[in-house]
Amino acid sequence: LGWISSVNGFAEGTNDFFAATDNGLLVVDKNGYGAKDLIQLPNRKAVDDVINCVATRGDSIYVGLTYGLALIYPYGDSISFDHALLLPDLTIYTLENINDELWIGTNRGVYRLDYSSGKLEQLNIWQVSGPTDVYDIAAGPNKIWIATPENLVSIDPKTGEVADYPEVYNYGGVRSVDSQGEIVAAATGDGLLLYFFGKKKYHNYLYTENDGLPSNNIKAVRFDGDYLWIGSDQGLTRFWHRHPGLYH
Repeated sequence: LGWISSVNGFAEGTNDFFAATDNGLLVVDKNGYGAKDLIQLPNRKAVDDVINCVATRGDSIYVGLTYGLALIYPYGDSISFDHALLLPDLTIYTLENINDELWIGTNRGVYRLDYSSGKLEQLNIWQVSGPTDVYDIAAGPNKIWIATPENLVSIDPKTGEVADYPEVYNYGGVRSVDSQGEIVAAATGDGLLLYFFGKKKYHNYLYTENDGLPSNNIKAVRFDGDYLWIGSDQGLTRFWHRHPGLYH
């Protein structure tokens, strides 16, 4: 796949995996038979071949573009598109399915699309309102986490309580975030920032090249059981976050 210049995100569909790339939406067979198709939006500017993120719901695929959120229907006799873009003036950075809503991270905060009603609304909390880039949204077991260049924000979906961790600004902000409940990983330009939440308080620690990471320039983080996958400008690393020495 040398013709694919960059992979920006993944989503699992009913029959296939989908990869958001700089060249369009790559369709990959779930059974391991390789790439099946590269979907590009028709009659669009060249800049919109770049797909920043992707999310699926049934046979529908939502893709985040430089200008707006598009909807693709890849199955049937031919691929079809919903040409009425949502949020056409905004850059879409990340998409996350949470309960029956699509959470949308943009260059102007967070929006939520209610699948049942079709209602689209902006999340109204000051930490992610206005001209705020939202690079990642992750749903943990107890909280929803939002990553920005200036802040890391958590929302309790049951109570609506909001907490923020502005100290991440000292590390260049957060590019990606993921959670397993008592532990939260944040990708920063200065290293891997791990938050450990106890019963009474939390503490954090910044892991860097001095701790064995191949790079401090962390781009993406995702939990996988006892391990954390770390994407950086030096490739992919698997980190044993359950190591007893990490818990104080």
